Amino acid sequence: MSITKGIICLSFIFAFALNAKTQNNMLAYKLSQDTVLQSTYLGYGKHVSIYIPRTFDVNKKYPLLIHFDNEYAQTNSSIDQIDKLTNVGQIPSFVIVAITSKSGYAPRALEVLLPRVAPFNNPRISDEKLKNAKGEKLEQFLFKELLPYMEQSFSADKEHVVLVGHSFYGYYTGYLFSEHIKDLFAVISNSPYFYLGKVNLTKELKANLAKVDNLSRRTYFYCGIGSIIQGDDRWGWKKMMDMLDNTELPEKFSYKSYDYPNAGHNAVPILTTGRALSDIYSKWFIINATGNQQNEDSELALKRKREEIKSYYGISIPLP
Repeated sequence: MSITKGIICLSFIFAFALNAKTQNNMLAYKLSQDTVLQSTYLGYGKHVSIYIPRTFDVNKKYPLLIHFDNEYAQTNSSIDQIDKLTNVGQIPSFVIVAITSKSGYAPRALEVLLPRVAPFNNPRISDEKLKNAKGEKLEQFLFKELLPYMEQSFSADKEHVVLVGHSFYGYYTGYLFSEHIKDLFAVISNSPYFYLGKVNLTKELKANLAKVDNLSRRTYFYCGIGSIIQGDDRWGWKKMMDMLDNTELPEKFSYKSYDYPNAGHNAVPILTTGRALSDIYSKWFIINATGNQQNEDSELALKRKREEIKSYYGISIPLP
């Protein structure tokens, strides 16, 4: 066996072991599919791991959580947090899709970048290569192929989609939020880039928010920021927060920044994802945890709680 093949095999075994460990330890979820979904738009298949609640009911609709970078240890840690928070009733049950990104710095970046990023001024990614960047194709895969598949096959609620991404995928989830404000319930962008080449997500999000007259449901844009960005605004975090602080936003739009001055780049998703989800669904938890009112039977209590949740969030969210 060559050294290269050996490294590839060891990497695969390590990634498989991480996934196997996550699956075996899960309390609230179970692995339903570990497969490759072929994409007409991308021209190749995307490896995905699909987790469903252990109490999955095909007659229910479930929030859909899409988590990028399935192959990284920090993603396994995030999914482990989601599992434990779901198990104790702090957040609702999701259908989870963990999407594996391409291996290597340049292939991973080119899958989320847009050709209009050029000139990029990055020695590892030439402007010539950017002509074939797949960001818009991946967007089509997500909204035109993956989302319908999850809705039809796993009872995913297309009105309740949560995206979680880190680093390049922190940038990409920010881009998707800007382009699909009314289509996404929540985005959690960890260690994101808001400036990449000619793409300025702060300006784009501000322009797109101005086009939104009203939101039919609550919408969340939460970011986790570590030390590498705190002291250096090359990636545009401070400008993004300043813009949101000083812009008249739609009534049901919420944003938040979790700041970790002493946290490294790869620690941010581990620190942020569970915390952000707990904050987003805090009202859901409070309503669900409230006891029955005087002379109220269990069925009436459940009905009241569902109505209160829908009144607050603007969408139905299943109770445990």
